[in-house]
Amino acid sequence: MSKLSIRYVLTMLTLLHVELALGFNIPLPEAPTLNSREQEWVTIGRGTAESIAWHPTRNEIAVSGTTGIWLYTSEFQDIGHLDDGERQTSFIEYSPDGTKIAASSNYGQVYIWDLETEQITASFEDQTIGALARSITWSPDSRMIATTQGQDEKTVDIWEISTGNLIDSFTDVYRISAIDWSPDGEKIAVVLLGYGIQIWDTTTSTSSTISVENDLGIISITWSPSGKFLAGPAGSEIIVWEIDHYTISSRLHSASSYVRAISWNPNNGQIAAATGNGSAVREDGEIVVFDISIGQLVSTLGNFRYWATALDWSSDGVLLAGLSLDNSIKIWNTETKQLISTLDNKHTWSIDRVAWQPEGVILASLERNETDVRIRIWNTNTGELLRSLSIPPSGDTKALAWSPDGNSLLCAFTWSANENKHNIFVWNIADERDSPEFSILLEEDSIQLSWDLNGTELVILNPPLGELKMVNLATGIVSSKFSDSLYPAMAFDWSPDGEFTAIVNQENSIQILDSNTLQALLSFDIPDRYDVLPILKWGTGSDFIGFAGGNAGGSYVLVLNIHSKEFLNLSKETMNGIVNLAWNAEGNLLAGIGTFGKSLYIWDATTQQTVATFDFFLGYTTSIAWNQSQNHVAVGLADGIIQIWDADNLD
Repeated sequence: MSKLSIRYVLTMLTLLHVELALGFNIPLPEAPTLNSREQEWVTIGRGTAESIAWHPTRNEIAVSGTTGIWLYTSEFQDIGHLDDGERQTSFIEYSPDGTKIAASSNYGQVYIWDLETEQITASFEDQTIGALARSITWSPDSRMIATTQGQDEKTVDIWEISTGNLIDSFTDVYRISAIDWSPDGEKIAVVLLGYGIQIWDTTTSTSSTISVENDLGIISITWSPSGKFLAGPAGSEIIVWEIDHYTISSRLHSASSYVRAISWNPNNGQIAAATGNGSAVREDGEIVVFDISIGQLVSTLGNFRYWATALDWSSDGVLLAGLSLDNSIKIWNTETKQLISTLDNKHTWSIDRVAWQPEGVILASLERNETDVRIRIWNTNTGELLRSLSIPPSGDTKALAWSPDGNSLLCAFTWSANENKHNIFVWNIADERDSPEFSILLEEDSIQLSWDLNGTELVILNPPLGELKMVNLATGIVSSKFSDSLYPAMAFDWSPDGEFTAIVNQENSIQILDSNTLQALLSFDIPDRYDVLPILKWGTGSDFIGFAGGNAGGSYVLVLNIHSKEFLNLSKETMNGIVNLAWNAEGNLLAGIGTFGKSLYIWDATTQQTVATFDFFLGYTTSIAWNQSQNHVAVGLADGIIQIWDADNLD
């Protein structure tokens, strides 16, 4: 099927000043058959880690998070994976007999996994309130669980595992931040946020109060193995109460400003604590151990780079596991005080960008947490992590892009110390070193950066003048520049052959430039006014240009047909927050991320129909990439996973 080149049509239009495009009947590619629902092809990454728990009798550790529950040995060898594909897991706890795991989702459920069958055998939810379960604790005989639920988080429910029946409830006027069941099974300690601690007697349904000074800020609670003491972190110390008289037995002082988490050794009077200084996320998270019998610090085990959010002892009281905010997990032998294993590469951070290598199997993802950034390179056929590239702390991400030959990877950021400067890193992927082949400090701001199609120049769009510049990567010399001080450019993209560049400017029009000279050739007025930063994507192998904009009336997606000079409206209804666009290889299907990163849409530009939609239940995204050699759409989610959809088999 022949097709006139874009260069020929645009050149004729420019030189002759006639609308020759209207006289050509240029066939457009046919849309592949799509069904009504989307089919996930593969999930890359294990997502974030939310909590940890040791098995009661074996040196095995469970880690919960975005993609369910992962089971590891103490050396972090994979044992199993519990996931039904429908829920994100926030908090987990093994049953005392070691046969089950109770887990809470972010959607108001507590569910029970049977470890032998690897199936969910029961689930519990406050149907009348439909609220989130915040905390879980097992009865010592493994027959019941207690959960905190309710929109106002003021209720503790007790559920019978075998029947699923609600046995009893405890409600207070204050919010409940944590609960823990006593070893004798007769009491549940309940932390009332900002007020104190209630001891709920489950045999009589009565309660007693342990008064706590408001400024202590108790947020969690744990029983001693003997059931004689309770401990909770409060500021820079750990408060220990003697239960018989409800009095403070001791205060264990930390050298740091905050105690983030604690865990009681199951075999003795030691308490492990995760401490840190200040309120900044990035701090040295120190792990220490106190002995309450002498009221002193007895050992310092090591540090995390960030807050430690959870601690748990192994059943023999020898190994201590800690989970950090950066998703790393460390295990120490507390007898030798040695770090014995670290898990820091399986659970991922928030995915900020994704980019396909031109061959279509290798995918690069850019992850970030509160302060750090790293790039990972994946084999999407196997899900295998091939490389992990570290980057110095940086600001906002401006670009992640493969060179046209697939041999180099470019990443650009705002300079963290100055938002008007940029760090640009380029890796030679054939080089086994993790460090960049070279880096550039760009002494100016930018909205958008990209390779040229030869892979030798960097194209930069920078405000406030809206200049579009081409910079030689080897020399740093500007080879050409487009500037319009009256109507600055706000977004750009290449034609499929690289010979033309499309820009959208503040005059509310799309202009076509010659890529070699950056001289303006054509201009098309956009029918709807946009007030937010626009998105512009030229259809691969087609003569369509996708445009996303927005104003007070909502967001919209248009497609410009260059030959007919018509704008086609793909978003028939008012939409919210279109944040990215991507075309398929044929240039007839356009994917968009909308609803401020919560939904994926696929439109057929030839029919102006929405052919697929998907709402992300695991998180939000601004990152999307359409594989140009296979019909796969990749989206990177804030919860640390990459979902890849097969657009040929959506059902």
